[in-house]
Amino acid sequence: MLVGLPDTIWFPTAGFAFLPMTVSFLFFPVAQPELFDAVITDDTGSVEKSGETAGAGSRWIWAHQMAGRELATLHRLWCGGNAAIKYSVLLVNA
Repeated sequence: MLVGLPDTIWFPTAGFAFLPMTVSFLFFPVAQPELFDAVITDDTGSVEKSGETAGAGSRWIWAHQMAGRELATLHRLWCGGNAAIKYSVLLVNA
């Protein structure tokens, strides 16, 4: 499964092909982060949170891919008491 932003032009066009086939996130900076969900990182660049509103001060947004088995794991997590979570990236946080 690939989740990308339909209004974004990707360079290189095969960018997702460089990601390993597990749960992989691709982060990139944008000029208007308030239009997207953000990725919040610490000083070392490690991800602290994702799916936060960009008002948190991050220029970085995300797209992700995952293998079917990973999607099934997120589905089990969602069915196991996290049904109020509406977005896959927030299930990954959970």
